[in-house]
Amino acid sequence: MLNITRACATGASSEGPGHLSSSSSNQSGAGVYFASDAVIVVQVTFLLVFYCCSTALNVLLLAVVLRAEALQWQPRYILLCNLSACDLMFTTTLIPQAIHSLSRRRYVSPGLMCQTSILVSFGTLFCILLNLSFMALDRYFYICRPMHYMATFTSRRTKAMVLGMWTLSLAVSLTYVWLLGQHGSYSEVLSGGVVCEPDILEKYTSFPRAPVLFRKCLAGAWLAFAMCALAFSYTRIYRQARLAVEPFNQTNERARTTVLLHGAQLSLYLGPLVIKFSLDILLDQGVIQADFFTLLDAISLSIMVTIPPCVNPVVYGLRNEEIWRALKAALCRRHQPVMTVAA
Repeated sequence: MLNITRACATGASSEGPGHLSSSSSNQSGAGVYFASDAVIVVQVTFLLVFYCCSTALNVLLLAVVLRAEALQWQPRYILLCNLSACDLMFTTTLIPQAIHSLSRRRYVSPGLMCQTSILVSFGTLFCILLNLSFMALDRYFYICRPMHYMATFTSRRTKAMVLGMWTLSLAVSLTYVWLLGQHGSYSEVLSGGVVCEPDILEKYTSFPRAPVLFRKCLAGAWLAFAMCALAFSYTRIYRQARLAVEPFNQTNERARTTVLLHGAQLSLYLGPLVIKFSLDILLDQGVIQADFFTLLDAISLSIMVTIPPCVNPVVYGLRNEEIWRALKAALCRRHQPVMTVAA
């Protein structure tokens, strides 16, 4: 649903004003069209439901892990907590902004808030890709290299790894925003989007060459690294599980099921990113039109921002028996009656 109104607005002239209503509150946007009231209500409801679900699930997962002393030191759950924190930041940066823009019928405009939104969402997305890659490598060492696991993935190294992820991701995001500020001046062209994303800010700055190339090259390299790390780890884990003999058949069958489930979950992240990256290349080569790019870009961004943050806590956390035991223990402690001794 994010920026999908931009795709509707593109077709305003061909479909006629009967399907779209003019935005009278946007002073700089005379002639800008939004979808009908019914469509906007559906979009806002969709975003609000997914945002509430993802926030509740991620907060629950963080609370369970941070309250369980047996889980806090394990590298697996340190990375899981970081993924939940990234999901919370990513959705909180984009979804409330989209709901506000849709309800007020305003497109985003350049400025400090837009640049801050780009900084946080861009950096958080890079951090999510790195975190998913290291989560896969963690499981690979745990299953396929158990003798080296404890020496490689220590609690201290994992925390340093998380700090390094955030430092690198924010440095890349800061560099990109700085390059945008150094090249080109802001134009009066309407963005046509309800959230701030790189394409929006690049359009406002008349597509300066340096930051555009920086983003596309770095995004391609980052995406290639994540796909290689994930493919290597889960392929090795799946092969290792297939070699199981009695009495480990049942355990390794669960491992194969987990690999397939994680692969389906990762496709919700990597699929939209691959589509986005491919569309950028095809648009630059003139293979596709801008209208088609806008529609597919809006759909892929909507999927990536809404569905994975809701599914991540379930797939990576709440399916785990250790998480369930910690959750039950926390609930039992909360409802345990207080015994008093009579004087």
